[in-house]
Amino acid sequence: MELTLRGVILQKYPSASAFARSMGWPRQKASDIMNGRRRPSAEEMTMIANDVGLTNAETFMSVFFPSVSTK
Repeated sequence: MELTLRGVILQKYPSASAFARSMGWPRQKASDIMNGRRRPSAEEMTMIANDVGLTNAETFMSVFFPSVSTK
């Protein structure tokens, strides 16, 4: 099963609004990040990973950099 950023966020939060409140961000920013209209900064990636419990480096990479080949 392929993990997506939107998918891991929605496993924890029922909506972009709930995620945005948790992160202290405007709803539009959270929605744009979740839907791939905006790439999160390194700091934002770390914040999201900590919030949703992405502790495994391989999982982190597959969620935030899905098109990077490891072959």
